[in-house]
Amino acid sequence: MKLTKTILSLAIFLSFTFFSCNINDSNERNLITINSAQIYLINTVTDSLYQIADGEQPFFIPNSDKILYRSSDSLFIINFDGTDKKFLTKAYGGSIFLNMGITLSDNGHYLLYSGGQRAPYDLYLVTINSGQIVNITNSPDRWEGNPHFYNNSNRIIYSEIVFKDKIGGDYSRLGISSIDLSGYSYEKISPDSCGCIYVGSTMNDNYFVTESGYADKDSSIIIITLIDERDNSIKDTINFINQSFSSAPTVDNNGYLYYCVNNSNIYKMNLFTRETTKLYTGLINDHCSYSSDFKKTLFVSGTKLIMLDLQTGHMKTYFNNMGADFGLWYFKFSEDGKYIVVEKTKSEQVYNY
Repeated sequence: MKLTKTILSLAIFLSFTFFSCNINDSNERNLITINSAQIYLINTVTDSLYQIADGEQPFFIPNSDKILYRSSDSLFIINFDGTDKKFLTKAYGGSIFLNMGITLSDNGHYLLYSGGQRAPYDLYLVTINSGQIVNITNSPDRWEGNPHFYNNSNRIIYSEIVFKDKIGGDYSRLGISSIDLSGYSYEKISPDSCGCIYVGSTMNDNYFVTESGYADKDSSIIIITLIDERDNSIKDTINFINQSFSSAPTVDNNGYLYYCVNNSNIYKMNLFTRETTKLYTGLINDHCSYSSDFKKTLFVSGTKLIMLDLQTGHMKTYFNNMGADFGLWYFKFSEDGKYIVVEKTKSEQVYNY
């Protein structure tokens, strides 16, 4: 079988930058594509929606009425109502690995991202209170990305590629590893050639999930691996034949796996009995984001943001009149589920004479 998720799928950095230009010659004119992003807050009780900042990748800071977000290579904190904007720190290490590489700890004390001036990328840890930032891996021979906090935010789990000779060439390891917040106590969680690329999210106190994939000309396999956070051991694996995952899966505290396949179906699976329940069928552009109690989920369908009640099937839609040049790339529930923070992007093409 041929490994399909290689480093090329991991090198999608700067694809949603706050301001970027792609220039193509057109006689004496340059056609410039300008990408911009804004952050919106939705009150799910009143259904009010308003912009609070220019920026991207927002996070609710736990036990507060504040949001942390990125604008270019700087990090900021702002109130829910858009007031009291404060600069936190520069995201040193150049570009943040945007697509899969930035996360906030459950206690709100740390921010973690994968970045670098150029490939390969290291892991950087930001202390929220002080703005201090530290490269905790600093490893020139390997790529580290898609990091997540786990084990009560005391350790980090991440994807790792260890190269033999040169960056982008043959590698000796492709898998999932773990370190503590100081960059020490390194452990291999998966074998060297497991093909594990994506680390899923979790709201379970004991377990984490990872996703890997293999394919040949006739079939494909997605492998979901259940990892025990207490001892870093692999507890179980689940194979999905000829199905395409729209986003990395997540597991709740009751032992259910939630996942979206083929851009159309949301399922939950009992990890003990393997009983599977279909929760939704319809167009899903990209990933799903769940409330902390897993009673609701968010996803984009067409050009609209959908909030789906997984118990009743009731749906609310937001950004109903959004044009085709806009996109919704990042959205999350607050801890109590009363608010949603959304990154809205716009792409414009103009001629620069």
